Amino acid sequence: MKKIAPLSALIFAVLSSSPIWLATPANAQSTSRGDFFGASELAPADAYFGRFRMSVLGMRNAIRDVAVRIDRASSDDLPALYHKLTMVEDAILDLKDQYPQDSWLPQLGLSLAQAFARMSFPGAQIHANDELDWVIAEYPTTNQAYYADGMRRARLAPVATMDVPIEPTLPSYAVPYSAH
Repeated sequence: MKKIAPLSALIFAVLSSSPIWLATPANAQSTSRGDFFGASELAPADAYFGRFRMSVLGMRNAIRDVAVRIDRASSDDLPALYHKLTMVEDAILDLKDQYPQDSWLPQLGLSLAQAFARMSFPGAQIHANDELDWVIAEYPTTNQAYYADGMRRARLAPVATMDVPIEPTLPSYAVPYSAH
């Protein structure tokens, strides 16, 4: 046991001081938020956007809070929730104008579209379609664009109806064909 401790300390010292072990390969891909989108293209955490001066985290929390309340809201409460989502949309658009490559944008856009889509009135549906369209157009290589495209396709698909066999009916003036 006494011989192993000095040997492991020596190996650790050699490996940790070697420049080969400290260097990263040239083709190594970092998946951190700053490296993927470029650190200078990210909005600072203490920046505020839109007329209601919302932070990126505030936008995410507001969307989540409204989405939770939509299903339980009465029809009288839906306009207030819709208004809150439009204020979040204003903040997201301001964020998009100032930091178009911020990594929060695709997820914020998709979450906002999902919340708008759960509201049953036409104005919300238009906003949902608009959000889906810009997520797909602006961030086509992201997972959020993939899900947005699937959501948009599902929204455009015809409504499935029950398969009811339809019996052919002839108009009253039809005369059966006879080959004489």
